[in-house]
Amino acid sequence: MICKWCGKEFTPDKHRIKYCSDECARHAKRRREQNKKRWRRNATGDQKNTRISLSEVYERDKGVCQICGLPVPRDCDRNDDWAASRDHIIPITKQGAHTYFNCQLAHRICNSAKQDNGAEFRIDWMSRILSDPERWEKKINHLRFLLAKEANQSTG
Repeated sequence: MICKWCGKEFTPDKHRIKYCSDECARHAKRRREQNKKRWRRNATGDQKNTRISLSEVYERDKGVCQICGLPVPRDCDRNDDWAASRDHIIPITKQGAHTYFNCQLAHRICNSAKQDNGAEFRIDWMSRILSDPERWEKKINHLRFLLAKEANQSTG
């Protein structure tokens, strides 16, 4: 069999293997991802190197999540559920552009819940707490803790 990336001849050790090594498979995967991004940019008319500053989106949206309406902590671990993230109002998967005007501030958890729903998607945390308090109350309490910690740091 011939490797689809480098063109070397090889004997596959598994069924339906297309590449001679993990390295060739990684290169091919990276190229597919780049082509997919390039196609999306061309389809939506985006600039190739559009950089959207999270801090600019944070300031414009006044530190409020545009999906749930709760404050977004400015200085928390970026892997935290309540960390700030850029959400595409019209998802890129639905031909939305990667532009400043198509981005809004959102908590990571809200952004994940939205998935590829459109601009009308909203989260009502109070109804989620009422439906499953054991699961959601801990998360809301963690947000309260982060916001209180941030308020204490700014006053003292």
